[in-house]
Amino acid sequence: MDVTPESQARYNITDGSGKVHYVECFMCAMQLIKDYETLKIETYCDWYGPNYPIIINTSNYGKTVSVSPSTAIYLRGGSCVTARAAYNQTAADNLLLNGFSQYTSPEQRYALPSSTEANLVSDAVEKWYSQAVTTNSPTTLTFVLASVIGTAIVIGSIIAYKKLNTPKVVTEAKR
Repeated sequence: MDVTPESQARYNITDGSGKVHYVECFMCAMQLIKDYETLKIETYCDWYGPNYPIIINTSNYGKTVSVSPSTAIYLRGGSCVTARAAYNQTAADNLLLNGFSQYTSPEQRYALPSSTEANLVSDAVEKWYSQAVTTNSPTTLTFVLASVIGTAIVIGSIIAYKKLNTPKVVTEAKR
């Protein structure tokens, strides 16, 4: 899907540096979470419309999440055209039953697949969109070990080179 003017108006997304990001759907907005230290997503309910805003604030690449309202639900149908934001369970149930409403973007007015997953937005961020836990940055011990191993390799190479390039004295047998 393309980022239409309607999508630009519907999804107000800014990262921690204030940069604005444009997306075509709620799923694409959620996918940005793991890429930014802090992110704010503002949108509205696909069932009730713009008078029912949904605001998501994340930090630490999705490890910390706050959602207003806390009842907001993400319906994940598996593609851009089947991703929905619901203000509460009643809105989610109506979207699951009807697929969309007059407030759903025109390019997304499709029935939702029976496999559509519905999760609270906070749970969905944790389940699908927060950055995976990685190991801590290398410690001083790692750098020391790498230096010692590297030095040993260099010294060993120098010794081997000298041994290979030492001329061999050939003595003539006495007659």
